[in-house]
Amino acid sequence: MAERGGCPLEKVRAMLGTITGRALPEGLPARLRDALGFALVDAVPIDPGVIHNNRLFRLRGEDGRDLVAKVYYRDGIGRLEREFGSFRFLRGRSTECVPRPYLTDEAEQYAVYSFEPGRTKTPAMLSVAELAAIGRLAAELHRFRRGEPGDHVPRAFAEDTLAGRIAYLRRRLAACLAAGAAPEAYPELRAVVAEVDVAGALERLIAAATAGVGGAQLAERVPEEHLRLNPGDFAPHNIIARPDGTLCAIDFEYAGWDDAAALPASFLTAEQSAGLTKEQRDAFLGSYRAACGVPDDALARFEPLLRLIEAGQILTSLSLMTPAHVARKRFAGHFDLAVHLTQRRRMIEEGVRRTFGERQSHPRCDAILDGEVKFP
Repeated sequence: MAERGGCPLEKVRAMLGTITGRALPEGLPARLRDALGFALVDAVPIDPGVIHNNRLFRLRGEDGRDLVAKVYYRDGIGRLEREFGSFRFLRGRSTECVPRPYLTDEAEQYAVYSFEPGRTKTPAMLSVAELAAIGRLAAELHRFRRGEPGDHVPRAFAEDTLAGRIAYLRRRLAACLAAGAAPEAYPELRAVVAEVDVAGALERLIAAATAGVGGAQLAERVPEEHLRLNPGDFAPHNIIARPDGTLCAIDFEYAGWDDAAALPASFLTAEQSAGLTKEQRDAFLGSYRAACGVPDDALARFEPLLRLIEAGQILTSLSLMTPAHVARKRFAGHFDLAVHLTQRRRMIEEGVRRTFGERQSHPRCDAILDGEVKFP
């Protein structure tokens, strides 16, 4: 095969097979060479530090350039299309708050993006000023509307009415309970189903979300003018602080056009936002609200969405204990099943305790959940 800089592609493939266990797509070196003039000399697996579904590699070029390759888990939800399409749309609208998309291969389900230097931070590491900056980042994502030039991003997975979201949560719980009763269920999942009142917590959060909300409001569809891009997992672990002080949002594989209030609500209730102080939360909400340009009546759904998304977080931990979801984690790389199942049970128990008022074990978003912080 053709060589570049004296490095045969056969040798590159042999080296990558040793490094990655042949997890890197076979045709990637040639694509990089032909499309980007990028002579691949090394590929290092990236561990994002949280459970994940896909394989990530830092690609190093002969000329010193770095890129990122992401190999997507195939489950029919369009992870590659959602993420690559979102980044292409946002970069095409002259925003630099996401990685630059370079190339994609639908057959092999991978994409190549810019490598974004920097670091992510936990809530304990983030200053109030940094939370305000994250709020402005969320607002920047919400500057854009569906149907603008270059938009090929689908709708979000979420239902477009509050009633639809509630029905989906109940269906999701039923599916998890059925998985817990299946012969292949892990004993740890069966124990959670038998011992933890997830159904009671779900109904309590639904009651809180619907208190004072009439039937017409529950059935009202989200108006087109209220739809904004939701990355799907906008949380501290997916926000890189670059060396120049700018922020970069990553992980858009669940992205879609969604109720505008869903993004700030999901940020505050995310597992990785645990421990945010009231001052930090207020800084995020205040800066987002000041810059987002979203109609006031769209944000009127913030409070009910906050509670419904909190319920969804509990169900996410429960679903992550099912064999089908564990398969995704195994695909991504090294995976300790026992540790994973223990962590998921802990998150379920903490979420249920918070719901029933025993919040001292995990002081997360309490002021928000108690209704003390609202949009002005």
